[in-house]
Amino acid sequence: MNKLLKITSIFLLVLNFGLVFSKNLKTNPIQNDTAHINIRQYKPLFKQEYTDKEFIYENKSSEKNIWDKFINWLHELFGGSNHNQHSVLNYATIDVILRILSIILIIFVVYMIVKSFLNKEAQWIFGKNSEQKVIQQEMFTQNIHEIDFEKLIQKAIKNKSNRLTIRYYYLWLLQTLSDQKLIEWDKEKTNSDYIYELKSTKHKNDFSYLSYLYNNIWYGEFQITDYTYEQAIHTFKKALKEFKNE
Repeated sequence: MNKLLKITSIFLLVLNFGLVFSKNLKTNPIQNDTAHINIRQYKPLFKQEYTDKEFIYENKSSEKNIWDKFINWLHELFGGSNHNQHSVLNYATIDVILRILSIILIIFVVYMIVKSFLNKEAQWIFGKNSEQKVIQQEMFTQNIHEIDFEKLIQKAIKNKSNRLTIRYYYLWLLQTLSDQKLIEWDKEKTNSDYIYELKSTKHKNDFSYLSYLYNNIWYGEFQITDYTYEQAIHTFKKALKEFKNE
């Protein structure tokens, strides 16, 4: 009996709700939307206004330069093809190694240039021989003090070897300076070394000028005139006489 009463009560509540909802529909009907709608039209060819690079948001892959291609080749050479994660060397490692090697190579080249310059043998860089070694190692197999330069000079003059004559005069000058204890002769020394050893300012100036004459005549790639040749011989003879009287 109680169960029947509960069912009847629920039915009456549902029926009452339906009647109320129906009444509300009649009293509050749905209103039609009468608002004015403005339809906007696209400009003709409007897409062309957005073709500048500022409106391109896609990231384009940059083209590989020669360096990148070279690294890629090395990467594949060491087993890095097909993007193998277990390859011996990856791109970053190869790039770092090559850059380090490039820096080392540059440092080595600079070192060799500086060393060559300091050794007074930079002719292949500057095109001048002003600081060539005074004595070539293959020139003499004996001590400079044992050489008779007067005899060699007479022979060179007879053969009309003007350059060789001046060379012998210069070596004779070194022999004289060494005999007078003004310098300490060594076949590995340069003009600058001897100038540094000379104590007197006058000696330094005289020797510097004679070295200049010798370098230009012996190493110079030009034909010396008779006047230049005679003047050089006169200057060397005068200097030899002065240094022998020291």
